[in-house]
Amino acid sequence: MTQGAEVSLAAIALAASMGAAVVWLAKYFAKELSKDLREHTKAALAQTEASKEVLTFMKKLNGKLPKLVEEKQRQAVKEK
Repeated sequence: MTQGAEVSLAAIALAASMGAAVVWLAKYFAKELSKDLREHTKAALAQTEASKEVLTFMKKLNGKLPKLVEEKQRQAVKEK
């Protein structure tokens, strides 16, 4: 085999190794990122649910807070 052919084979082998390394890295990062994405999605859904609960509470409370404050003030005056 000539020296040029040996260099060509070495270059092809190096390129194939680098290609395999890139594929391995892509699979590794895809696996890690998908796990992180699932965790983030769970947290986001929990946050959305909590926000809905707060919104529902605030809608139910709408207009009642001033009345409750006045009632508490009246009770405080009566207790004195």
